[in-house]
Amino acid sequence: MQVYFIDCEIGDIYSSSTQMCSTCAKGTYSLEDPYSNPTCTPCDDTVAVCLGGAKVAPKPGYWRYDVLSSNFMECPQESACLGGYVNDIYSAHGECEYPYEGNLCNQCADTYAKFGTGSSCVNCKTSAMYYIKFVGFFGAQIVVLLFGIRTNITKITKVKKAQNDKTLQSDMENEDFQSNLMKVAVNFLQVSSIITSYKFTWPKFITNLGNVTSKVVPDDKNGFSVDCVIAMSNSLMSGFY
Repeated sequence: MQVYFIDCEIGDIYSSSTQMCSTCAKGTYSLEDPYSNPTCTPCDDTVAVCLGGAKVAPKPGYWRYDVLSSNFMECPQESACLGGYVNDIYSAHGECEYPYEGNLCNQCADTYAKFGTGSSCVNCKTSAMYYIKFVGFFGAQIVVLLFGIRTNITKITKVKKAQNDKTLQSDMENEDFQSNLMKVAVNFLQVSSIITSYKFTWPKFITNLGNVTSKVVPDDKNGFSVDCVIAMSNSLMSGFY
């Protein structure tokens, strides 16, 4: 008669005194080698649900990378992450509310798109507002581009005329100062808006500044998204890229 014994598995702990394995109880977990980690870790019930052993699931609003990760990340769109224990069904990563999918449930399903990170997915076939914003923002970019080209052409013309005209030279220096001042102001607004988009513990005055500037200078994704255009163009390349 041959007798076979099963090795300890992830989710178990090994006792050297009894030389036996035991599974971590509900409310605790173990994701490490059972022979090197002799204790079960208490569950952080603010972000996770622990069903015992290695069955650890993210709570609603959170997402988990893989079955061996103890890092539970907050989803940009909280309602998109349903958690990893829905209707008594276990999921290591966590389920996504349709039409969300992918890492952190932060991507949209086919024929859906969004204007920026953390915003809701919209149906490309039925959302008229998406295309209104697309056309409006695209038109504004064209106007700004043409204005810049016209300004530079005018400046070149003035430079040629101002070679022997001191009054015109003085006027041009004043215009250059105003133009450079405007560039510095726009760059300041853009940078202050971008840095606050990263989830660091910023000083309060920087956070307040970012909240204001993000309304004045929205990032390109919030104003000009091409996701629907790509999704509806039957392109062979995935919209993710």
